Amino acid sequence: MPKKSTINLISFILLAVFLIMGMFLVTVGVGAYRSVNARASLADEARMSLGYVTNKLRAYDAEGEICIEDRNGINTIVLTRPSYEGYETLIYFYNGTLYEMFRDTEYEIEPEFGQALVEAKDVSFSKLTDNSIKVSAILSDGQSESTVVMLRSMKGAIQ
Repeated sequence: MPKKSTINLISFILLAVFLIMGMFLVTVGVGAYRSVNARASLADEARMSLGYVTNKLRAYDAEGEICIEDRNGINTIVLTRPSYEGYETLIYFYNGTLYEMFRDTEYEIEPEFGQALVEAKDVSFSKLTDNSIKVSAILSDGQSESTVVMLRSMKGAIQ
């Protein structure tokens, strides 16, 4: 009889070790998943903030006019098209969020009514001397990213 209880004890200890190791692996896996997910989120933030603005500028380069203005103290890209007289598209950073707004020029700007695109610490736009625009972003982790968009058409030249 003592032999059977020893086998049961060894089986129980092995099962307990297996369960403890399984819990340890799950805990390590959750930590790795959170780390990868956080890095992916920051990459999406950078891609959204810079990529969206870059693509919008390229779309308006061919047939529109592109301006960088200070609107009510907010650094703003103003995009207009001759075919949409009286309307403009604004891209701006306000209260920790990058916004886009298609609006009628008759009305005052209410920055919080724009379409929220992505959250970041800061996004800014600046006109460079060679017919290009620099878009800079500071991501939520403090990392700084920037891109320069060269405008090709004279019609879309920066004012």
